[in-house]
Amino acid sequence: MRDSDEYLGTIERALEDVRGTGPRFGLCLYNAGMDPFEGCDIGGLAGITKDTLAARERLVFDWCRGHRWPIAFVLAGGYLADRLD
Repeated sequence: MRDSDEYLGTIERALEDVRGTGPRFGLCLYNAGMDPFEGCDIGGLAGITKDTLAARERLVFDWCRGHRWPIAFVLAGGYLADRLD
């Protein structure tokens, strides 16, 4: 990824792919990982800020709301680092 616009655009295209080609489903299970965050000690992508991740969450939840699909989410776990808050 080069920047947050590319990251968010990729997610938006993936959501539309699910809608257009995926099977019908009754629940979206969303694993909201934090490892793309640029400040993550164990990974991260340059330009992916906390604001980018907040925009990602709004994108996914708004998309589900717009399609009238219920959503459940979990935060990915297992992170051990000094700078994670």
